[in-house]
Formats: sequence, C-alpha cells, structure tokens
Amino acid sequence: MEAGYPRVVDLTYRVVSASSHRYSETAELVGNHHGFRFKIADAVATFLPSAHFPSDADARAALEPPLRAWELDAELKHGIAALKFAFLAAHTEHSPPQPGVVTLRGVASMAVAEQLRMVVTYRSYPPPPLDFAIDDCVQDIAEQYSRATQAPHTLLKNAYAILARLNFEYGSHSKAADALGISSAVLKEVQKLASNRGTDAEVRKFTANVPRMPLTEQERSWIARVLEIIVRRTGAVAAKARRGELVTFDTTSAPQTIRPKSGS
Repeated sequence: MEAGYPRVVDLTYRVVSASSHRYSETAELVGNHHGFRFKIADAVATFLPSAHFPSDADARAALEPPLRAWELDAELKHGIAALKFAFLAAHTEHSPPQPGVVTLRGVASMAVAEQLRMVVTYRSYPPPPLDFAIDDCVQDIAEQYSRATQAPHTLLKNAYAILARLNFEYGSHSKAADALGISSAVLKEVQKLASNRGTDAEVRKFTANVPRMPLTEQERSWIARVLEIIVRRTGAVAAKARRGELVTFDTTSAPQTIRPKSGS
C-alpha cells in the first residue's frame, strides 16, 4: 500500500432547506472552515480536507460537528431549516492517480415537489460562523429551542428544560449566568414563569395554591428572546469566543410585568 493512502480527497453534500427558503441559481460561497476548503454552488457543497483522513468516516467525524454549528447559526439568523447539509458521497483515493487518467464523479440530483407558499430567496449561502460552535450542551439546548419555536404551546416546558440543562452543565443557575454573561435575575424570572404560568396543556407543573395565568404576548416574546440568547451564548462558549455584553432585563426589552422593582 502506498504511503499516505487511502486518503479522502473530498466530501460532497447536498444543500437543502425548508420550502420557505431558497437559494438563487447564481448563489455561490467559497472559503475555509475547520481545516476544510469548501465551495458551495448549485445546491452542492464540496469540502476538501487539508489534513489526511484514511476513510470517509474519519473525515465526516471531523467535518460534521462544525456543519451542525453552521446549520444552527443559520437557523438562528434566518429561521428553521434555512440551511441543511445532507451527505451525498466521499471521494477516496487508494493509490496515487495514474498520469493521464481522469476520474469522473457524478452527484445525484434531487427535485422536491412543494406547495405554493411564501419563499425567501437568498443571493448567497450563509457563511460559516466564526464565533459559534456546537457540543452536547449546545445541541440539547438548540433542540429544545427549535421545538419551542415550531410548537409555541411547548414554550414553558422547553424553557424549563433548557434551564435544567444549564444547571446540569454548569452546576447552578448562578454559575451558568456568570459563564454566559446573562443576569442571574433574568434566568430566575424565566424559571419562575415556566413553573408558575400557563394554562391547560401549556402548564409545565401544577403547584397547590398557585393560580394559573396565561402568558401575555409580550411575556411570551420575551421568553423566546431569552432562549435564543441562551443558545447563542452557549454556542459562543463552545467556540471559546467573547460572550458579549451582560444580558439584562433592559437589554432584552423585558415587559414591565416581569421586571423587578429595582429594574436590574
């Protein structure tokens, strides 16, 4: 066997998205991301590794966590399933190419029938994030956030689950607040609303002598805004990036109904 072989030459992915998102035929993006040179055009993404990978499994294990972070960053900026990478093929050389021999590789095409609906067309593909990464904690929180976004009646239950995951990851809410740069009072207020508010199927927890009240639209929007910030901040921590300014009731435009008297 030749030294340095087999080696993965490139990985190819189909770029897919929800039917409400579309990329123009001229959209194109080239660059470098986590040790891979890439080009995206015609809804096909090709990644060329700068390091040696003897198998496609090894190459995909290195590439796909950054791709998941890329997808999540696009979701936060543009909406659910704005950008997804679906693996198509890997090109692996088992020996040096023979001089004068050209290998032709094809990529399967895909057509999707869809109903008429509002579609956003982008002139370019979202670039990979520089200050956002994904790990087990980010993945868990992002899934809960996506569920809350897609099914608003689950907001309180998913908000509580997110806070529980933070508590597990950092040891306490106060430690999580310090690590993420979010006021501890903000996290406590989200937990309070998740535990004590909501009616019917939205209720997360029934507590004796606690009257159930539905969330106002302002309160609901504020909780969703804080959950999005939590996803962004945990992703920044995973990427070892700067966390940004302290998140408070003021910076999140919290409604007066939930602000503490001190306004902190």
